[in-house]
Amino acid sequence: MSNQLRSALVAGDLDELSLLLGQNESLARQVHSWGTDSPIGPCQPIAFLAQARFNGFVKHIFSREMTRMLLASGAPVDEDVTDKESPLITAASYNEVGVARALIESGANLEATGYAVPGGTALAHAIEFGAAEIVDLLVAAGASITSFHEAAGTGHLPTKLSPDKFELALALRAASLCNRLNVIDQLLATGLSVNLFVKGGTPLHWAAWQANAASARHLLTRGADPSLKDPQHHATPLEWARHRANQCPYANPSGHINLIQLLENL
Repeated sequence: MSNQLRSALVAGDLDELSLLLGQNESLARQVHSWGTDSPIGPCQPIAFLAQARFNGFVKHIFSREMTRMLLASGAPVDEDVTDKESPLITAASYNEVGVARALIESGANLEATGYAVPGGTALAHAIEFGAAEIVDLLVAAGASITSFHEAAGTGHLPTKLSPDKFELALALRAASLCNRLNVIDQLLATGLSVNLFVKGGTPLHWAAWQANAASARHLLTRGADPSLKDPQHHATPLEWARHRANQCPYANPSGHINLIQLLENL
């Protein structure tokens, strides 16, 4: 039955999923193994769906509808017993917008915390992984913004916080990860260097890593140096983009192609 469930989820076959859940609703909340060819470990179906596109299994547009069907059949909105994070945090980390939207609409706990960003909420994870559309969904749903750099990732700098230099640097990184071009300008206006290193790379490195061509173009117009190499791997932003495209070819394939072409043509 797990193989049939995987096939339906991967194909976006709503009728087959409805039939399977009608025969056995418990499928929606059971932990399944997803096959020896899958890097996705045993988990519940919503968590699988949240990771499947990133791993190249899913290309359809029905993740939102499928998540709703699984929730209606008893899948837990806030818990995956095989993981230390909620399905919403998984969806935010893998930039699976349809799953995230359905979970938010179903009342998922916006303040639950995960581990990829230690103690971070779904909003923190969405910002860390450049999932700007999910960031916007979370903010619209009332997710708490807990730091200056999280605010930068949402596109709106707070006026009441007085960040230190490191927090400003984190904010520039967050703005670059999430294509918040106005915030990039606001931060650079404070005297912050466009070529500073934060968490191992310059803002251009991070824009390249997440295939954010809009941020990369904007940073270049503001003086970002594409020849700078990070201190650990001694790699340029172009080399970061190539590595990410090879490591995670399905994460943002067209975005990385465009980003690589942009940097190659400088």
